[in-house]
Amino acid sequence: MSSPDSHDTTTIPPPEPPRGRWLGRVLALLFVLALAGSAWWLVQRAKAPAVPAAGAPGGPGGGPGGMMGSGGGGSATVGVARAQQGELPIVINALGTVTPVTQVLLRPQVSGVLTEVLFTEGQTVSKGQLLARVDPRPFEQALAQAQGERTRIQAQLAAARVTLGRYQTLWKQDSIARQDVDTQAALVKQLEGQVQSSSASEQNARINLGFARITAPIGGRIGLRQVDPGNMVQAGGATGIATITQMAPIDVKFAVPQDRVPEVLAAQRAGAGAALPVQALGRTRDELLASGRFLTLDNVIDTATGTLQAKARFDNAQGQLFPNQFVNVRLQLGATPGVLVPVTAVRTGPQGDYVYVVDAERNAHMRSVKRGGATVAQVLIASGLQAGETVVTEGGDRVKDGGRVTLAGERPAGRAAGAARAPGGAASAAASATAVAAQVGSAPASATAPTGAGSGQAMLDRLPPELREKLMAMPPEERRAYLQKLREQRAAGAGQTGGGN
Repeated sequence: MSSPDSHDTTTIPPPEPPRGRWLGRVLALLFVLALAGSAWWLVQRAKAPAVPAAGAPGGPGGGPGGMMGSGGGGSATVGVARAQQGELPIVINALGTVTPVTQVLLRPQVSGVLTEVLFTEGQTVSKGQLLARVDPRPFEQALAQAQGERTRIQAQLAAARVTLGRYQTLWKQDSIARQDVDTQAALVKQLEGQVQSSSASEQNARINLGFARITAPIGGRIGLRQVDPGNMVQAGGATGIATITQMAPIDVKFAVPQDRVPEVLAAQRAGAGAALPVQALGRTRDELLASGRFLTLDNVIDTATGTLQAKARFDNAQGQLFPNQFVNVRLQLGATPGVLVPVTAVRTGPQGDYVYVVDAERNAHMRSVKRGGATVAQVLIASGLQAGETVVTEGGDRVKDGGRVTLAGERPAGRAAGAARAPGGAASAAASATAVAAQVGSAPASATAPTGAGSGQAMLDRLPPELREKLMAMPPEERRAYLQKLREQRAAGAGQTGGGN
């Protein structure tokens, strides 16, 4: 018998959870599963193509979305272009800066007061034209002083030469010492040197007087005036009076990538001295500003950019190019012959580049091609495509290999026949066939042929399938005009036969 203080080692089972807690978990799990199923159904519904109603435009048998003749899918409307044999220009596109051939800062060569400014800002000036005047009076006085000094020394020289002649006569008579003759000869030489120095001073004063007239050293467009009349100007001032820029011809500097420098040199050698053509385009590359010629390359590659500076020259007769203007430069190195297609025709897939080729039955076939160079608008096909073939340029993402396509602006072929094959369209197709048979029956094939819907149906059955489908697809008015044309042709043929008999 155990004591009351001993511990009971019997295991007591845990209490069972309430039934309501399990029910809540089950309901939550069912709710989550329902949400997941709804989301999956909505995703699959979005991926599935919409099926239009029978007979509706774009549905089975109606319009461009009808059944394909060979692929079994919807007919896609695409834009096409014909591959052409031609030459793709080899060009280098770069950003260039317009640089004047010659630019001169008009600075005064003498100091003085600017008395006159004889040009208008923005005026086109010619070489040697008088543009401004500095007060000439100080330079006139300096010239007069130099002339007077030269005259004085020339007079002294003349007197010294006369004295030297007398001394030489006396020395021959042994009446004077040799030293006196030599001293007088040295004086003559000294005065001759002074005359030469005074003549140089006179010429310098004359040049300074000429610098008082400021003329244009080059021809070009003059800029804004920096100094007004009445101001004191200094010889060789930093600001100057104005700037003259030569506008025609004018240069454009641009950078050529170092990898393409050999192409430029090879094109120059192949040209046999002829200059490579260069075009200056606007900001959007749509506007041609000027056409010029390539001049030369620099002799050092810029290590910071990996480019080589180049220069082209333009006549700029119309003044389209302006100094320091940014332009797009297009340097043409030559041309590569081959098959050309629009850039939008070439597509890229896992296997490489390919195009969709449209055959005569309006079926598109994927074909791998090897592309060459390209411009903004065209791409050169090196292999895989022949000139004259039709390729898809627009709507290629809706085309499948072997699928039927409809050209943009073209009436889909087999439109009426597709409507007759569509479910629920048998009645409308039969009605259309009856109307066509009635119109065909109203056009007698010969003088003895019966007329009416029955004979028209028989004649319709005898027509070629292509012509029958064409008649079925025509609107009533167009069909009536077409049949009327047939009547006139047959009547003309019958008249000629009768006349021959």
